[in-house]
Amino acid sequence: EGTIVGADESLLLSAITNLISNGIKYGKESGHVSVSASKLGDRTEIVVADNGVGISAEHIDKIWTRFYRVDDVRNDEYGSSGLGLAMVKSIIELHGGDITVKSKIGVGTEFTIVI
Repeated sequence: EGTIVGADESLLLSAITNLISNGIKYGKESGHVSVSASKLGDRTEIVVADNGVGISAEHIDKIWTRFYRVDDVRNDEYGSSGLGLAMVKSIIELHGGDITVKSKIGVGTEFTIVI
């Protein structure tokens, strides 16, 4: 059964695309990124998960800050400005949603959006 989300399609697509792009960009050579959606009462849960390099606990609360970059060397290689995740959070909150992250170094990262 399909899941319907009441949202600005282009903004929501931009947020999810950013998370997927990060999963690919910071992924392992033989990595993968998965996206799933499910109903949660009258809301929808969207999960974007990867098996990439992960984010250390010391950075988790800071990743939503504009211009914050976890690793300058890694981000310089990929041309990151540090705006992507701040934009994602703003888009989700604009729609009355929440976004959380779980991550472990060397294992991967999972972003959960409830909207």
